[in-house]
Amino acid sequence: MTSIIILGVVVLVLIVILALVYSQDYANFINRRRGRLVTFTQKKGKDRRKTLRLPANLDIKYILLEKENAPKISQSYNISVGGAQIIIYEKLKKSTRINMEIEIPYQPGLVRTVAEVVWLREKFSLSLKQKRRVFFAGLKFIKINPHDEAKLLEYIYATLP
Repeated sequence: MTSIIILGVVVLVLIVILALVYSQDYANFINRRRGRLVTFTQKKGKDRRKTLRLPANLDIKYILLEKENAPKISQSYNISVGGAQIIIYEKLKKSTRINMEIEIPYQPGLVRTVAEVVWLREKFSLSLKQKRRVFFAGLKFIKINPHDEAKLLEYIYATLP
């Protein structure tokens, strides 16, 4: 009789553990959806940013202003009303200006802005066969329509926990 009770308790504990693991995996899956807040952490030390920055994975299309070239596809790593950090596959010089189009989830139209590269860091290179380098670029928005700025601000504050 006691072995049946012990077995029942063990099964119950296993079910609770599986439920907790599944619920955490499900929450992580939901948070990974495009454009959703993944984490929001406060950095230690002095932060020089003037606006709130949201970690967000948004689709971006950009064109270099100095050259006539085809639009390139990218994604944001984080974004604020004043700028963004994006993932790119080419080395850009500091002060390079680009035209950007940012797709905001669940909102019609694109946010259009002119941005300037303020820093660039190479994160890693993919396989030697692909010969593709990956960079994080810090951008400052230097020209943005007030309507687009309001749309971006609304998205940032609506997505925060």
